[in-house]
Amino acid sequence: LGAILWAWWAVEKRRWKLLGFCVVWIALCREDLPLAMVGFGVAMAIVHRQHQTAKRLGVLIAVASLSFWVVITQIVMPARIGTDEPYYVKDFWGHLGNTMPEVIATAISHPGRATQPLHGSDGVEFVASLVGPTGGLNLLNPITLIPAAPQLVAIALSNDPDSRQIWHHHGALFFPFSILSAAETLRWLRRRRPRVLRAYVPFALICSLLSYLVMGFSPVGVHGNEWKAPTSSGALMHQAASRIPAHAAVAATITPGNIVANRSDAYTWPNPWRKWKRGYEFAPLPDPKSVEYLLILRSELSDRNKDLFQELTSESGDFDVLIDEQDVVLARRKPSAVGAGDS
Repeated sequence: LGAILWAWWAVEKRRWKLLGFCVVWIALCREDLPLAMVGFGVAMAIVHRQHQTAKRLGVLIAVASLSFWVVITQIVMPARIGTDEPYYVKDFWGHLGNTMPEVIATAISHPGRATQPLHGSDGVEFVASLVGPTGGLNLLNPITLIPAAPQLVAIALSNDPDSRQIWHHHGALFFPFSILSAAETLRWLRRRRPRVLRAYVPFALICSLLSYLVMGFSPVGVHGNEWKAPTSSGALMHQAASRIPAHAAVAATITPGNIVANRSDAYTWPNPWRKWKRGYEFAPLPDPKSVEYLLILRSELSDRNKDLFQELTSESGDFDVLIDEQDVVLARRKPSAVGAGDS
């Protein structure tokens, strides 16, 4: 997302090659980012409308990004993944419909139902997280917030509460444009209202600090219960992970999965035995017999998958338990089970 700020800097400095590189880089990162670059092109054409080259390039970026998004989402992805709708249509907006046209139609015809996830304290926290860190500076230059509009609408309609948390990757796209808008506002104030600028900068800094304390993971914030001190089970979990050979395939529950996530063959339990948050539900699972180690926190086993874990680590199962202490379990595939029967 830093490439977005570099792209805007390239526009300011008329570094067109760097701008082109950044735009292509951003568009290739994720299938929804071209929509942000549509807004980026529009904002660029408006803000720099006095410069003909910048204006034309802004229009070109908007048109090209929209065309690229249509090709990717309507042609390439359906042909590649075998379905007309990505998994997040069901996971995020399933309460509004089963297809994207249904979701859009419901959002337009029943706005109260569509924005239901924003009602209550979650909505208040979400809105505060958008404006608090800059002291509202980002709202004073709404043109540079245009690129963030698609993502804001998407997470506002989502029934996944995590997507409206400032630490979640779905909400992260807003913040480069929030920083950009705040910077443009400060530049305007320096040029037109220097006295206001001198008063507003300390205020914005205080708001930024308070936003971190209240909405971040600080002990005094709303997520203070997630600010966890090191524990003996945490140390044991790292010790267990260190016993797994570097090139071994491993299936792990969420927390230890973060430790082994840099491996080329790491699966989130109960993958690859059973599909769980694997993205596209129709994608074939890898062969479970390729997994050599299990790294499990018992507290993270769901009722649905405890039976699978017990089956795999039982006396007749395919895995030997090496560590079973303080909620942490490390198990290694039995030599006799390599190439044999687990399903």
